[in-house]
Amino acid sequence: MKGVLELAKSFRAALAVTPRRSLCTSLAYTSFPNACCDDASLLLAAYLSDNGLQGSTRVHGVHGGHSGELRSHVWLQYNNTIIDITADQFSGYGIAPVLVTNQSSFHDSFELESRSIADFRLKFADDKEWLSKFSNDYETIFANIMVAAIR
Repeated sequence: MKGVLELAKSFRAALAVTPRRSLCTSLAYTSFPNACCDDASLLLAAYLSDNGLQGSTRVHGVHGGHSGELRSHVWLQYNNTIIDITADQFSGYGIAPVLVTNQSSFHDSFELESRSIADFRLKFADDKEWLSKFSNDYETIFANIMVAAIR
């Protein structure tokens, strides 16, 4: 899991320093990590895949939190490991900016809405417009991985 954690931390750090104006997906219109969970997860899945961890699943949960107050959240699952780089957007839960774990009461609080392919290149293989937008964002964020590592 340590390798997964380091990859997730590197990707999140790069995403955090990437100028919003250079992005094409909904990440361009949000204040990271707020409302970024879906697109960030799809991009992270591609990065994990490119680093030998193919097969992440996109998990979409609804009605989570202390009393179901959180309407929706998306994260990755790789084998039995939860990988979440945006859960800290929810204040009051004390979640680290990057979470890689086999057990999370926060994630367990959500009702499972769906599971699907996580890597955007597979998800949007037949949709050239979205594939192009996500490819742009992936390349832009990837270029910032070294920049973020230096900081």
